[in-house]
Amino acid sequence: MRKVQLLIPPTEGGKLNSATGDVSFFTFGSGQGGSVQSNVERWARQFSTSDGSTAQATTESLTIGTVHVTFVSSRGTFSAGMSDDSPGPKTGYALRGAIIENPSASDENVGDVFVKMTGPEKLVLNSTPAFDLMITQACKESGIQ
Repeated sequence: MRKVQLLIPPTEGGKLNSATGDVSFFTFGSGQGGSVQSNVERWARQFSTSDGSTAQATTESLTIGTVHVTFVSSRGTFSAGMSDDSPGPKTGYALRGAIIENPSASDENVGDVFVKMTGPEKLVLNSTPAFDLMITQACKESGIQ
């Protein structure tokens, strides 16, 4: 399911430590991986507020070229479950995600692309412009008609 994973180094201090972030790319094949809304809700449930309730996720839907993209943001205490390599919830974390819809996928191996950036809140917020630019450029150059 996970096709690529990138490490975001910390922006302060220059040393790799627990303040790194992660960008993961997922695709499950045509028609697989769930709806945009179900993924937004699943990602939101990975974050909780100080009282333990699910953190709110904000979304922004855009059409970039001919590609429909939903950007997702959330913050709070992060509990990723099976996809996370380190144990326990992580406080002060944030998410910036993008769900890139691929309606013209004719090959069963191609489908929507889910891109999820998580890490310490400050690192994610500082990295959001570069993340959004990466998604925008990928959509503009995708060749999807």
